[in-house]
Amino acid sequence: MRFASLLVLLLASPLVAAPPVTSLAYRDNTLLAAGTHGEVTLIDPATGDMIASLKGLPGRVTALAFSKNGTLAVAAGEPGKSGIVRLYDLGKIITTKHALEFPAHRDAIYTLAFSPDGKTLASAGYDRIIKLWDIAKTDSPKLSLQDHSDAVYSVAFHPEGKLLASGSADRAVKVWDVATGKRLYTLGDPTEWVYAVAWSPDGKRLAAGGVDKSIRTWEATAGGGKLVNSVFAHTRGVTKLAYSPDSGTLFSVGEDAVVKNWDAAKMVERVVFPKQPELIHSLALRPDGKQLAVGRFDGTAVFVDPMTGKNANAFMPAKMKPPVIAKITPNFASRGQTVKVVIEGQRLDSLQSVQNPSNSQRGNGVNPPWTTAILSTSPTRAEVSLLVHEHAPVGNLSFVVQSEGGNSNSLDFIVDRFVPTMEKG
Repeated sequence: MRFASLLVLLLASPLVAAPPVTSLAYRDNTLLAAGTHGEVTLIDPATGDMIASLKGLPGRVTALAFSKNGTLAVAAGEPGKSGIVRLYDLGKIITTKHALEFPAHRDAIYTLAFSPDGKTLASAGYDRIIKLWDIAKTDSPKLSLQDHSDAVYSVAFHPEGKLLASGSADRAVKVWDVATGKRLYTLGDPTEWVYAVAWSPDGKRLAAGGVDKSIRTWEATAGGGKLVNSVFAHTRGVTKLAYSPDSGTLFSVGEDAVVKNWDAAKMVERVVFPKQPELIHSLALRPDGKQLAVGRFDGTAVFVDPMTGKNANAFMPAKMKPPVIAKITPNFASRGQTVKVVIEGQRLDSLQSVQNPSNSQRGNGVNPPWTTAILSTSPTRAEVSLLVHEHAPVGNLSFVVQSEGGNSNSLDFIVDRFVPTMEKG
């Protein structure tokens, strides 16, 4: 059964407890994005902890890509209806609000890739069209590359940014001129659908794999491609490929649920990783080459040692931790007063309410002492409108925020009996 068709059937299965981890991408060594159904979870690769969640995406997240300046592109949508791309600016301050959304394709998007300079985004999928987008102007693609006769599953930019490679179900790898959109040549060596293409970081090799269970590498330039290696790689189709930063290692994933570490120059197996218990949907290599992230159909994603293949800790399904509050401004109000309170801390993007657990039953039977409305949230900052009840207890009250992960630590919030009057000495 074809890989894409298999995905559709598996996703419809009622036996799945957690949505499959369909996409993975590292921004740098400090941030990992994991896509599932309607959501992208941001993970700290050092600890596996959840940092934030980007929710409200339409349908399954089908592809992720980071630019060099930290912009995250997310592809989602409904097969046969739409394929949208959302852009999130995660360069310096992580925010859960998307900066832009645009309808990129009329069907499922299978692949995204940023150019090395981060200014161009390539998208492709079931509709057979590769589109190049200027991310500063996304009302229409600056180029549409139309020479594949079947679905396009993978695109990759050459490290210098002048060439683009694509792999398709039409059994071909094509190399394109990024500036003009001209197809330079076709590599017709694959005998079945091509699921994955990857350029080595040194720009000397182009690798591809697919349904014929083989990996091929070419010396590929603008002038043409010369086949260097062709090896039988997995017992089932090859779905993912990733080069190490030094170009010396190539990692591959097969539909046999196995990851392999290859000598990229000789295309000889170095390490065959232990078989994963479920189909592998996604793979990403940390930019420093010291950590692999593997996402599976059962909703689990694990960190894997790229040299030994041993599983480390699982980071999906994400376990949400309670929020942490470091500062509240202002930290006082009088009875009957409404104030806008700024909360600073961690994991504040899923804020649900402000509680007063230790003092909620104290004085005049008022429970709780205030009413709040959430105005805005982000992982490190939130704003709430706080109305102090007229008969609220006076003094230091416990200020605690609540989210899906539980209750935060407590800070003091002072309730005054009367509105303070400022005097000049």
